[in-house]
Amino acid sequence: MDSLTQAVLGASVGYAIGGKTLGRKAALWGIALGTLPDLDVLIPIADPVESFTSHRGFSHSLFVLTFISPLLAEGIRKVHGLLSGNSIRLTFMVWLALITHPVLDSFTSYGTQLFWPISKYPVALSSVSIVDPIYTVPLLIATILALIMKYGTRPYQAVIAALVISSVYLGYGLNLQNKIEQRIATELEMQGISSQALLVTPTLFNSMLWYVVAVDDNTAWYGFTSIFDAPDSSTKLEKLPRNTSMLGTLKDDPGIIRLKEFSHNFYAMKQENGLIIYSDLRMGIAPVFVFSFALANLDGDLLKPAQRVTVDVDTRMFDYLWRRIWNVDAERPVMDETPRPQSHDITK
Repeated sequence: MDSLTQAVLGASVGYAIGGKTLGRKAALWGIALGTLPDLDVLIPIADPVESFTSHRGFSHSLFVLTFISPLLAEGIRKVHGLLSGNSIRLTFMVWLALITHPVLDSFTSYGTQLFWPISKYPVALSSVSIVDPIYTVPLLIATILALIMKYGTRPYQAVIAALVISSVYLGYGLNLQNKIEQRIATELEMQGISSQALLVTPTLFNSMLWYVVAVDDNTAWYGFTSIFDAPDSSTKLEKLPRNTSMLGTLKDDPGIIRLKEFSHNFYAMKQENGLIIYSDLRMGIAPVFVFSFALANLDGDLLKPAQRVTVDVDTRMFDYLWRRIWNVDAERPVMDETPRPQSHDITK
């Protein structure tokens, strides 16, 4: 999730475990520890595909974080001149503040390589948005209280309450997602659509409106469903050609294999400006996607490296999403789907 959420989650966990020993400094250490796994973005990676698929890798591994926890805890103990009898509590504080970061990330659609290096397959539950104020605000309030008040019952209770509320909210999202998946699967069957995979994930900032994507070999179906839709209403699904045959012999390229694995098979291909473009269907809103890559020229020559391409953000979409929460017949704006290179010349 976003950096603020990870920081206040780390602060709350740090204070809950280490506050008795370190006071408000435990929250400060929690902020640092909750941010630490995302520092992998500072590692320069020239290949856009490698950069896309390696993020939330080794630095989010439960094995790596567990290994370094005692080392970091010992450093904290020495910084504050604490007795060795505090080592177990500090180690637990560090470990929990670290691992809650990738565990929370695994609830998003981007996913997390929790078991790196044993497996680089990202765990992606897709049950919470990458930014969700309902999850973040209680933790933010608790963190502020922990930082401005002397350690005591009130800030401690606030932190525990925030952790409980946020955890219950994650459980609520999983339960709601499961119910929507069951309903959409039934609707697909009634419409004669035999999908190979189904994705149900909340739209940005909320858990009221959910984005639905189903795929088979050649087609993706996508649409929206709101928790306020009438029980007897069906989800309007639009078709998007996947054009998987465009890969041809490219499907054996290691980078493209990695892209397909990372996207859990939720991808589509298109031709644009003489290039073959791959899009991850999980992130963005069809037919406009956050992560798209120019893989090859139309003659089949691979681009080395592949190049990231983007589309302009149409702010009308945010207005549509808000209206769609309440109105099943909200009219969706027509958006420009033309991808644009992030570099000056994507053919080089």
